[in-house]
Amino acid sequence: MFTNTCAILDVLFWSSIKGRYPIWRASRSTYSCDATLCNYVRGRSPKPSVSWRICDYVYIPVNNGGAHWLAACVDLKARHIDLYDPNMGNKYVQNRELKNAECLTYMLPYLLRDGRYYGKNPVYEID
Repeated sequence: MFTNTCAILDVLFWSSIKGRYPIWRASRSTYSCDATLCNYVRGRSPKPSVSWRICDYVYIPVNNGGAHWLAACVDLKARHIDLYDPNMGNKYVQNRELKNAECLTYMLPYLLRDGRYYGKNPVYEID
């Protein structure tokens, strides 16, 4: 089905990162991602899963305000996130949906750092 190595995450990841986003925003200079989030990067969650170190893509379900689901495709090597809306048939989503998923844009580099993704892939470290 998939031609590249990928990790497919669960809704617990989304609720975890979305719930921690306000805390991260308040203390980003000292914030460290906890084991719940880091275990996703290391391939320990969800079970079964794979370490992101060997992945090209990570797929994340994104809840949009409790009323609608989107799919996020994180291209780890290109450092790019696409949001797909099943109602629109393509990746172009409304601005409010982008705002709802901004926690991924801001927190993923820190999660990759804390989950030790960059140790194997130093070229992709936080700028």
